[in-house]
Amino acid sequence: MANMSGSAMAENLNAGHIQFNGLVNPNTCTVKMLADSVTQNQEDFRIALKTVDITDFTGASNNDVASVLGETNFTMDVTCPGTVTPDENKNISVQFNTFNGTTTDSTAVVPQENIEGAADNVALVLKNADNSQVKMGQANNDQKQPLDANGHASLTYKVAYTKTDTAVTDGTVTAYTTYTISYE
Repeated sequence: MANMSGSAMAENLNAGHIQFNGLVNPNTCTVKMLADSVTQNQEDFRIALKTVDITDFTGASNNDVASVLGETNFTMDVTCPGTVTPDENKNISVQFNTFNGTTTDSTAVVPQENIEGAADNVALVLKNADNSQVKMGQANNDQKQPLDANGHASLTYKVAYTKTDTAVTDGTVTAYTTYTISYE
C-alpha cells in the first residue's frame, strides 16, 4: 500500500487591476414645454392649470377619462442633437409614469399628491392631442412624431381635472408624472 501526500500551490504570476472609463451623457435630447403659464427648471416643468369651481364637478362621472374640466393644452418641443440621424423612419415618443411611488388604479388617471390643503377626491387625466387617454403605469407612448431634418419634433397633450369620488372638496391640486423620451 502506498501512501502519497502532497500539496499543490497555485502561483499568481501576474496580478493587476483594470479601470474602466466611460461617459453617460446627461441628455440625448432637449425638451422645452410650450404652453401658457409654464416654468422650466432644466428638464422639469410646472404647468399652471386653469382654476375651476367645486360646482363644476357636479354631474360629472367619477374617473371620467374624457373630462374637459379646466382642460389645459401643452406641447413637448423636443430637439435631438446632431448625433441622431433624423429621417422619415425615426420617430420620437414620450412614456409617462406616476412619480415618486404614487399609485393609480385601473382608470390610470394621474393621482394627486396627498399634501396639506389639497382638494379631496380630485385627480387629473392626461390625454394625447387626439383625446385618447395617456394611461399612467401602462405603456402609453402611442403618440409618435417623426423627427424633421433638424432633429426636431413636437408632441401635444391635454390635461384636465376629474373627480375620483362624489365628495369633492375645495383646495389645491398637485400631481406629478415622470417622462422618458424615446426614439424608434
